[in-house]
Amino acid sequence: MTNWLPNIAEGSGPIYVRLADRIETAIAEGVLAPGTKLPPQRNLAFDLGVTIGTISRAYSLIHERGLVSGEVGRGTYVNDRKPVEAISRAIESPFGGTRVSMAAPGQISFNGTAAPDNGQQGIIAAHVTEIVKDKPSEIMDYTRTFPSFWTEAGARWLAHQGWSPKPENVVTTLGAH
Repeated sequence: MTNWLPNIAEGSGPIYVRLADRIETAIAEGVLAPGTKLPPQRNLAFDLGVTIGTISRAYSLIHERGLVSGEVGRGTYVNDRKPVEAISRAIESPFGGTRVSMAAPGQISFNGTAAPDNGQQGIIAAHVTEIVKDKPSEIMDYTRTFPSFWTEAGARWLAHQGWSPKPENVVTTLGAH
């Protein structure tokens, strides 16, 4: 793990974007070599005097940019460098921050926040059109009852590694996190 500490005091824009940009620059300059483990989010938040949410957003952004990979409990590691043309460039968002501008060639990517901006609006439009044709009242009305196939679909979605919940034990909600 590195003891690298970026300077986020300079620059403008949201702190998480400045941090992501500093990490990207350090990777490009070879300061953070491929395979380098980045500091744990909590440690970096403490060292920089920012919230864990700020660090989490920055790490998510550099992950979307394809610069790092990792998982909870294992850590975040710098990826091997890719040729410049293979790295998705970020574009400025009118809402602040940056978004990945293009999915990798031949791939569909819904793992970021930029599906409409990266050429996938046609796929989204096709699905929304199909939903409106099949269930027009569901688009324009507040759902008060839930069909049984929702809980059945939820049970299938939750099932993994030999565990399968009963549909009657799945609670259907609107907008819950």
